Amino acid sequence: MRYLTGRYGVSTRRACRVVKATRSSVYDTSRKDPLPALRQRMRELAQTRVRFGYQRRRVLLLREGWDVGKEPLLSGVHRGRPGAPAEASVASRDGSAPRIAAAGHGPQRHVEHGFRRR
Repeated sequence: MRYLTGRYGVSTRRACRVVKATRSSVYDTSRKDPLPALRQRMRELAQTRVRFGYQRRRVLLLREGWDVGKEPLLSGVHRGRPGAPAEASVASRDGSAPRIAAAGHGPQRHVEHGFRRR
């Protein structure tokens, strides 16, 4: 919006109308402290404790003295960006390189006969 208002000299209301955005999104600013140290620690735990779920990682953070609920661990901030889906790595039975499952789909397990287990 700053570009539109500065370049073309139009009001914020008119610029929002052109790009079909709500004005509240322009004026809305985050009131939360970003806590970069906590985010970094959550990323480290997610990389080192890959098989741990959010509950076990939360317990580790609580033991270290962080006052954290389950929401930051569920939102995906430890994966790099909020709301990012996890890329599930699926190892094959023959020991070849793991495949990356498609985003939005769970891990795909194939058995010897080639059919997927339900």
